[in-house]
Amino acid sequence: MLQRLLGNIPFPLHLLLLTLAVILRLPAFTAGYFQTDEALVGVCALKLAAGDSLYKEIWFSGPPFMVWFYSIFITLFGSAWLTVLRIFTILYTYLTAAYFGNWLARYRPFEKYPLFPAVLLVVLCSSPWFALELSPELLMLLPMMFVYRTLIDYSEKPTYSFQPYFLAGIVLMITVTASYIFILMFISVIILYLSLKRAAIDEMTALLGGAGIALGLTILILYFGNSLLGFIDLGLLYGLDLLRYEMFTDTFKGFQNAFTSFFAAEAAFLILMAIGFVRFRIKYFTSLLRIRRLDIGMMIWLSSGIAAIIFSVTHTQFHKWVLIAPPLAFYVTKVFEIPSKKWINPTIITLAFIPTLFIYGNFWVHYLMPQNSTPSAILSNQKDPIFKNNELKQYFSKKKQAPKGIWIMEFQPEIYLALNQKCATKYADYRIVYQKFHPLPYASTHLLISRVESDADIFDEFNKNRPDYILDRNNLFPKIKDMYSGLFYEYKAESVGGYTIYHK
Repeated sequence: MLQRLLGNIPFPLHLLLLTLAVILRLPAFTAGYFQTDEALVGVCALKLAAGDSLYKEIWFSGPPFMVWFYSIFITLFGSAWLTVLRIFTILYTYLTAAYFGNWLARYRPFEKYPLFPAVLLVVLCSSPWFALELSPELLMLLPMMFVYRTLIDYSEKPTYSFQPYFLAGIVLMITVTASYIFILMFISVIILYLSLKRAAIDEMTALLGGAGIALGLTILILYFGNSLLGFIDLGLLYGLDLLRYEMFTDTFKGFQNAFTSFFAAEAAFLILMAIGFVRFRIKYFTSLLRIRRLDIGMMIWLSSGIAAIIFSVTHTQFHKWVLIAPPLAFYVTKVFEIPSKKWINPTIITLAFIPTLFIYGNFWVHYLMPQNSTPSAILSNQKDPIFKNNELKQYFSKKKQAPKGIWIMEFQPEIYLALNQKCATKYADYRIVYQKFHPLPYASTHLLISRVESDADIFDEFNKNRPDYILDRNNLFPKIKDMYSGLFYEYKAESVGGYTIYHK
């Protein structure tokens, strides 16, 4: 097993991959580095580890796996969970790249630079500095490689055991429980199987049976965790609400920003990938059969990955582009087999890495020079993950830990982590509050398929989990205070760091 995972590549490459992962991910260990999606999952996982039921007592829009996964770190490592998680991400990135290098080394699709795809994969999964969270796409890269490799390997040989297909089905469904973006990747695996060999009922049954068992276990965990009905409402029906109301409004803008970010950081690699893809098409019928099978797999992965990113709707963000990192690294490497002078390929590689090095260097220049502000995300069109609101930090450092916690009335979950405060209410994912809280302006503009939070539900939640502090930047809390004056009549307001803070 270890040979299959890490073998076929030299020890110096292992050291290089690990070193690159460490160096490129160092910005995530700087003070005040908090990613929005990472923080949201972390806040929900903190409540889950404290005994709350996911979806029922913790609002979260999405499948449950990432919250479960983060909660393991919180349970094992306590307050150090985020640091340990980022160390794990470094090791996991290295492991994923090593497995990818091992896989390609077995097929030997490249005459020149055969080890380059593994190196490039680390770079693609660890840059730029403002997208270093452990996202579902990054966490599920290795499982997807396992599935694709299993199907490609077993398309070359007679099937004597259906266990690999069964395991592949289980792994596939786990990826779906991490992010719905992998539904299209699930479909791509079926397409890959049908493209490589004649369909066999027993193999398809094993694959789909494994997926069905993993889905069944997920449903059982949700049911016994008192979370199943909440998952149906928040995890499924609310997702349909997002499709209905946001697909034609914020989607294009969000996708445009994410694409601009990706193109700014990886433009050279995108161009090289296109050239390499054409090169494979030209040389397709002269390649060995096993290389052609690998090429088919990468082509299907690339196509389905791009489709999955596009159909991720308003959740399209830079880190989702990690999903296409393996085929991107694969096709880029093919470019170097085009006949050319010796100095051209090293020059191309050097130039291709310049945008990544520039963005990475820009971070350290600003970080090591306190007189300058923290690095902006101008090239990225992304929100700067460095928390800069020192007024809020100083205010809450004097308050220490609020016993019941705080509530932030906007989608800024990273503030909970930056202030080292827990979320007092079940309304951790404020994106849902925007639509399900009818007292708020936006929620009253349309009907939902999912269940709207009633006055009685809101009252019961605030009565049971009344926040010690409520942070409001958009003058929304007065509307809630007027409706539930009996609960909040003692709350006073003061302005700190651009926020109005309400407390007793």
